[in-house]
Amino acid sequence: MSKIYLILSLFLIVLVSCKKDTITAEEPTPFVEQPATPDYFKLAVGNYWVYQRFQVDTDGVATPQNNYDSCYVEKDTIINNKTFYKLYRPNSWGSSYIITRDSSTCLINQWGGVFSLTNYNNIYNSGYSTASPGDTIAKVILKVVSKDSLVSTPAGVFATTNDQAIHYMYPAWRQYYRAIYSNKCYAAGVGIVLETLNIIYGPPYTTERRLVRYHVN
Repeated sequence: MSKIYLILSLFLIVLVSCKKDTITAEEPTPFVEQPATPDYFKLAVGNYWVYQRFQVDTDGVATPQNNYDSCYVEKDTIINNKTFYKLYRPNSWGSSYIITRDSSTCLINQWGGVFSLTNYNNIYNSGYSTASPGDTIAKVILKVVSKDSLVSTPAGVFATTNDQAIHYMYPAWRQYYRAIYSNKCYAAGVGIVLETLNIIYGPPYTTERRLVRYHVN
């Protein structure tokens, strides 16, 4: 990760008297090193996170489920001369594996997709969810929100940054929601502490997992 240094100029002040020239200088200001970007992703082989699943209704009431997910960094691999990591993160459908790497504040997948946790409140991707070619369910936008927002989990309370997807429902699909919010909350030095699992556009609730315990290097 890059480090930024703030360099302050040293000014010489010349004072003139009737007897002699006196040259004085301001005290040099020491270099101020800015803190490195926090490590939100914690990609190292052997890191793991255990989550409990919760069912969240339309009023935001979360009910704990007797269902736990174990997620971990399985191994690293080289793609196009870059080191990527293979993560096991089970979900409701599709592959449970993710191939990714980090670059400062950015997370990059093996196809070149990128998002940055410092790009606050700017839409970095968007698209549509459809049931069929003529039946659009929702417009979906992705943006990073809620810097330093506190999130409570069984593992504790964390200051987080949220990589959020908002599903704006089309009229025919608004039986339960006008919009569905899918959250992925990162805590510096920990990783993901809360995550909405894949959205199902029917039941009036969502499922999310919240951190119970973890080990990171």
